[in-house]
Amino acid sequence: MSLRHRYWWVPTLLLAVGMAACQHKHLSDEGDCPSPHQELRVEALYRQNWEIPFRNGTVWEENWPADFGMDYKDLRPFLPQGFRMSFYNGDALLGSTNLPTHGGRYYRQKGNYSLLFFNNDSEYIVFEGMDHLSTARASTRVVSRPGHDFPTTAPPDMLYGTHCDEFCIDDHYTPLSVELQPLVFCYLIRYKFLSGIEYVALARGALSGMADGVLLHDGCTHPSTTTLLYRADITPWGVQAMVNSFGIPDFEPDKDHITPHDHMLNLEV
Repeated sequence: MSLRHRYWWVPTLLLAVGMAACQHKHLSDEGDCPSPHQELRVEALYRQNWEIPFRNGTVWEENWPADFGMDYKDLRPFLPQGFRMSFYNGDALLGSTNLPTHGGRYYRQKGNYSLLFFNNDSEYIVFEGMDHLSTARASTRVVSRPGHDFPTTAPPDMLYGTHCDEFCIDDHYTPLSVELQPLVFCYLIRYKFLSGIEYVALARGALSGMADGVLLHDGCTHPSTTTLLYRADITPWGVQAMVNSFGIPDFEPDKDHITPHDHMLNLEV
């Protein structure tokens, strides 16, 4: 039996966003600050974007089709259950701590640090190279499916992150405010069937040519690619899936242009 269908692929531009700088009120002018531990109070905010519009692209928030059966805001990512704050001496890791969603208090020896922040409640995210700030990266778990003989992975969980190049904990009470930005974004994929949907019992798909990871400190995606394997929901009109991704490969937030890449969208029913 042949099923006739047409599909809409509604992509966000999946751009890994440049990291926002942290803000604090007290900096030491005395260089390194030796000696005891000092209280650090961290406030964490989150930019809950699922789409980063690109120049001359469709602004979906302003052109959202009414027949999609959901609001644009329904695709915004949830807040995480908590986040990790890692301390670096330049590029070398000194230690890490976990804090609640919106932050909290932590005591750390006075001194100058570089800081890295990312949510710590993911299931499919794989963290690598964390001993050095410049190599700290996130990827996702390898999965397999019959008929795919190339690298295939699961869509990543929602991931937020940001960093602070220079921060000094000194003799004063030290407040720190950070905004974690999305490093994972969402594709909404819709296949509308003209006939035959009543015969479909299972639907799944693959999206190829996507970045297989992202650097945590600057939001640059890896040049290597992967194919994301996803399951899809069956609806009265066809098939729909919301697929998370790190975005396109070899993307740098400071670039003025994006290098085109080939992608393939596959559906199995």
